[in-house]
Amino acid sequence: MSAVSNSIDFTCNGVMPKLGRFEAAGRYRGADGVLYNHSKTRVAHILDGTSSTLIVGEITGWESGSFDGTNTVGKFWISWNADDTSAGINGPFSLPGGSDKFYFRDGGFSSFHPGGCNFTLADGSVHFLNETMNQTVLSALTTRAGGEAYGSNF
Repeated sequence: MSAVSNSIDFTCNGVMPKLGRFEAAGRYRGADGVLYNHSKTRVAHILDGTSSTLIVGEITGWESGSFDGTNTVGKFWISWNADDTSAGINGPFSLPGGSDKFYFRDGGFSSFHPGGCNFTLADGSVHFLNETMNQTVLSALTTRAGGEAYGSNF
């Protein structure tokens, strides 16, 4: 599982972190999601509605090679555990989305379930989102105060 931090970039500022460097305080000020490094987001800040805002989603990682054919790399626990939704669900940087090489980029939200993955919304409900869902809708579900309110119509 990984936190849903942003609709565009998991670092929330367009700058990829460097290997061996810890995240600097204040780095995530541009985050439009709920959970990100140094987040102080409260339910009252989720203006799009808790039933229209993603908070946590499944991940598989982004490097293959284990004996059972699944991934060997998930999240680097010491620095971040957040993703953006810009690559969609089961996108190109994830397994099963096609990645079999190391990229210094998070793999994105993905699962080995056929056709999509599970997300928890800010209201506590869990929904299976299809990997073919419209990117505009997925991005809207990522933001906490973007002015979009889909309710359960996604």
